[in-house]
Amino acid sequence: MLRRALPKLINEPWDKYGEGIQLVDAGVKKYQGMMVAYQPKPSIWVYRITMGRLPDQVESRKTVESKIQTLRDHSEGLSSIEFRDPPRVWGGAVRNHEGDLWGLTGLPEIVDHLVMTHTLFYCGSLSQGLRERLLGTDCEGVVSAMGHARMDLHSYKKLVLLTGDIIAAAA
Repeated sequence: MLRRALPKLINEPWDKYGEGIQLVDAGVKKYQGMMVAYQPKPSIWVYRITMGRLPDQVESRKTVESKIQTLRDHSEGLSSIEFRDPPRVWGGAVRNHEGDLWGLTGLPEIVDHLVMTHTLFYCGSLSQGLRERLLGTDCEGVVSAMGHARMDLHSYKKLVLLTGDIIAAAA
């Protein structure tokens, strides 16, 4: 599903949703790929797959694994965005209803969170109620990530719909 969604995800001009989202860093175009990580509930192993181009595979691995570690450390949490504390903790990891941990990095942080939430929902691994809770702005981490991206509520709602449509079309 994410492989089918990749072309739309890496070609979307994310900076139109928030002034704090930069498409180029030190002359290098960002958001050209993603790394997905998966840790089944009883396992200590984390499985990763890369799609597209990432500027720094090692840094992407560390980032996505730290998102998963956050949820491992907080068994009551549903998403790493609930514990957002830059530069140590970022959004993008979600616990599905079986307790497995899924993480994504490579897109703007708030998009990582939205895409992973929508993906688990369309895979049948997250209920509609939990999806709505994770996408809601009553989560302090979501509001913090919006502030980091300098994104207003209207833009966030458009982004929720857009990422949901991209993932639904790829499902």
